[in-house]
Amino acid sequence: MNGAGRIPIKSPSRAIAVAMLTGWALAAIATRNRPPRPQPRLPMWMGLSEASGYSGLSQGLLLRLVDQRKVLAISDGELKVRRSDLDRVAKLRDLANLGAELRRMKGRGR
Repeated sequence: MNGAGRIPIKSPSRAIAVAMLTGWALAAIATRNRPPRPQPRLPMWMGLSEASGYSGLSQGLLLRLVDQRKVLAISDGELKVRRSDLDRVAKLRDLANLGAELRRMKGRGR
């Protein structure tokens, strides 16, 4: 081969740039044909500490919600709450926050 098809390199910085672009292009081609990574499945039931981290609610509030039967819980050595109940409570909390914000905005407009 007589060098046909090769990029003429006149400076070391250009050589580095060509190497970086070549590496980037190869990485892009390699990842393009790869199937997307599956999202981790969330458990249907969560322990109190995990549920607190997931929902942003304190463990004490979660216990009160369980006592008030607003959140379903089971015990298999530790108390676990249902994720779908946490999602429902989070939606209600967001709606309550939105309502409070709308009332606050309406009071400013008077």
